[in-house]
Amino acid sequence: MFHRHADVLTMTNIAQTINVLQCLIETDGADMALTPTYHVYDMLKGHQGATSLETTVVTPSIDYEWEGTSHALPLLDASASRADNGAITLSVVNRDPVRILDAEVSVATEIQAVSAVELTGPATNSENRPGQTPTVTPRDVPVACDNGILRHPFPPRSVTVMTIVP
Repeated sequence: MFHRHADVLTMTNIAQTINVLQCLIETDGADMALTPTYHVYDMLKGHQGATSLETTVVTPSIDYEWEGTSHALPLLDASASRADNGAITLSVVNRDPVRILDAEVSVATEIQAVSAVELTGPATNSENRPGQTPTVTPRDVPVACDNGILRHPFPPRSVTVMTIVP
């Protein structure tokens, strides 16, 4: 959402960083854990100082009702930006709690290289706790690229960030 309003937003931040709801880091005595929120903030660094790019997403959605009005929530959401060096950061969220959503991404420039980092967990309530082995950690994943079309299976409950080098 913040990326779609980059024309008026220049910065976002998290108010409280340690040992509170939705924090970046949790501690328990000498033990520490980086939370999924920390990892998402870290993964989205490529958007900092970059120029927002228009993205169009064609995806299944789920219908829901709120305050007496019906709405449709897209299951895949994406935003993109271009850095001064030309690199494109594409971040994709799969909101579906159970389904892998295969997608094709068309990029309007020649692609020299693409890399991706993905964050997901075994369940919607997965978390990293101090003193325990992390269950939600980013991992590098391959992305298929053919003639400017990127193909990727976005796992359920995931955030995937691609770096595209033109």
